[in-house]
Amino acid sequence: MKDFADTLRAFEIASENLERIQQDASFWNDDPDALRRLDRLALVNQQAFFVLLFALFDAKLNTHSSALIKRMRSQTEWRDRRAWDLLDDKVRNMQLMQRVALLTDKGGDVYKRIKELYDIRNRIAHGTLLTEEIDVAEIAREIQLFAAGLNEAS
Repeated sequence: MKDFADTLRAFEIASENLERIQQDASFWNDDPDALRRLDRLALVNQQAFFVLLFALFDAKLNTHSSALIKRMRSQTEWRDRRAWDLLDDKVRNMQLMQRVALLTDKGGDVYKRIKELYDIRNRIAHGTLLTEEIDVAEIAREIQLFAAGLNEAS
C-alpha cells in the first residue's frame, strides 16, 4: 500500500504547485489563454495520476490472481481443481475484468465500481482527455480498499 500512498503524495505535491502557479497567474491577470492552459494542465495531472494509481491496482490484481490460481490448482481433489487447471499461469494474458471476476463477486458493487474506473482509465489511456475533474484522493482511497479486499479473496 506504500506505492498508493507515495503516488498520492506525489499527486498532492504536483497539484499544490500547479495551484500556486494558477493563483499567481490569476493575481497578475495573465491572459485568458495562459489561464486555460493551466486549467488544462491541472486536468492532465489528475488524469495521469489516476492512470498510475489504476496501474498499481492492476499489479495487485496480477499478484492476487496468480496466488489464487496457484492455490486452487494445488488442490488434491481433481473435482476441486478442474476448472482452475484450465486457467493460464500467466494472468497477464487474462483481461483485467476477468481477473477482477476471479477475486470479486461479478454481480457485486465492487466489481461494478472497478468496471466504471476501468472504463475511465481506458478512455484516458487511449487518448481522451476528460473535461471533468477527477478526485484523485478519493479514487486512491477506493482503489486501496479494493486492493486490500483482494487479500481476502486470494
